[in-house]
Amino acid sequence: MTCNDASELLLTNAIEICQQQASAGDLTAHYNLGVLFNQNSDAITAARHYSVGALGEHAPSQLALANAYAAGRWLELNREDAKYWYIVAGQREWVAGGYALLRVGQIFLEEDQPLQAYKWFLLAENRGNSYPKLTDFEKELSEEQKETAKREASELQRVFAEIWR
Repeated sequence: MTCNDASELLLTNAIEICQQQASAGDLTAHYNLGVLFNQNSDAITAARHYSVGALGEHAPSQLALANAYAAGRWLELNREDAKYWYIVAGQREWVAGGYALLRVGQIFLEEDQPLQAYKWFLLAENRGNSYPKLTDFEKELSEEQKETAKREASELQRVFAEIWR
């Protein structure tokens, strides 16, 4: 048996184990299947498993699905779906929540919507992920724009706090 054969056997065994767990409703198993199929260049099956996890409120699956939509990887590039799944993942209280909100801001920036971008950068900053050039970015906005964005970010923060309860 070659090393390649051994790694294929390991992959097959891992997929079988995860499929059993996923069949029992384990959302983490669906996520892990997404990772395995993605690594094995089966994008359609990976996206299907990430989707099951995302719809079941599994935050890592939501983030993986958002990343796929944002990059046009496996799935057609779709910024609206990417923002949606980043926001859903960012609402959750978990380690990558701030990163997900930062990505929403970056997409708005790519779409040339600086005010929306700033609002999401503020939310990300509240979660420990700051946009590296936020102070430079702030210089381009009027005081009124900054106050509007801060007010909207504060309101969203209250909504997120209600969700976390």
